[in-house]
Amino acid sequence: MQNEGKVKKKLKDAKYRYLKREIRDKMRQCPENCQYNIRHTFTTYTYKEGETKPVAQQREMGLCSYGASNPEEWNGKICDDVKTAQECGLFLGKYDKEEIKEAFYEKLEDEVTVAEEYKDIAALQWVLGENAVDLDLPLYKQAWIVCMFYMYALSETVRKTGMF
Repeated sequence: MQNEGKVKKKLKDAKYRYLKREIRDKMRQCPENCQYNIRHTFTTYTYKEGETKPVAQQREMGLCSYGASNPEEWNGKICDDVKTAQECGLFLGKYDKEEIKEAFYEKLEDEVTVAEEYKDIAALQWVLGENAVDLDLPLYKQAWIVCMFYMYALSETVRKTGMF
């Protein structure tokens, strides 16, 4: 078994890795991260072969609302893909780096969220006794978290020793 210091370092590294990913995803220049991008839902109707009634299908697209005083009266362009957002000179990010960090650490305070979204962090916290996995999670989920930790520890050992 690994000592407590190594487990704490792995926990710190895992949190840092997830934080980096969260910052990268939220700071990326894409339609979802632009303050001016609004999602518009609309319905299309198509006829399937052999049918007499049209089939309704809900669709969604991103619209640039820059300069529009009322987004319902859109007077802009479609901004629905990453390439369009990256080429746009009007892009303005929704998120601030500090807000992302704050929201991430708030998420980590919720044991249920950690157990469901960050299983390796939950396993490491469980080993350190920092986070009780006796949350009302079904036994199979608790067992899965424990297995994740042991698989992680084994993979680290194999990676460091080159065995297998």
